[in-house]
Amino acid sequence: TPDFERGRELTAVAQCFKCHRFGGQGGIQGPDLTSAGGRFNSKDMLTAIIEPDKEISDQYQSTQFLTENGVVVGRVANLNGDTLQIVTNMLAPGDFTGVKVDEIIERRPSPVSMMPRGLLDTFKPEEIADLLAYLRSGGNANHEVYQQSAE
Repeated sequence: TPDFERGRELTAVAQCFKCHRFGGQGGIQGPDLTSAGGRFNSKDMLTAIIEPDKEISDQYQSTQFLTENGVVVGRVANLNGDTLQIVTNMLAPGDFTGVKVDEIIERRPSPVSMMPRGLLDTFKPEEIADLLAYLRSGGNANHEVYQQSAE
């Protein structure tokens, strides 16, 4: 049977809360995961974590900005005068890279997700199962996933 408390702790350890909201807590750079368990099964959730580039919602897709000085990839946080403030690292959403609007040669959707790869690389299978159960439960310790044996 999955462990609720360990699942909650591992959700923090995996840094999910930096980008995702869950039960009213966490970041807003990625989708709200509170009801993800009602929309996705464990396999789909695990695939999305392991292969974040496989399917990228256009709501959360980053942009590649080709400039005179190189390429910047990220999401626009705001426009400050003639400079776009770009978040290039979702794990550091307060750090911005400035891109001058008049230096942009081209902008296009990025095929690479802002969600980092390898978030589960150091986790044991039992820990991954607890994390997935927590995500599927929507943060509810009384959810059916905790009333039955692990899948």
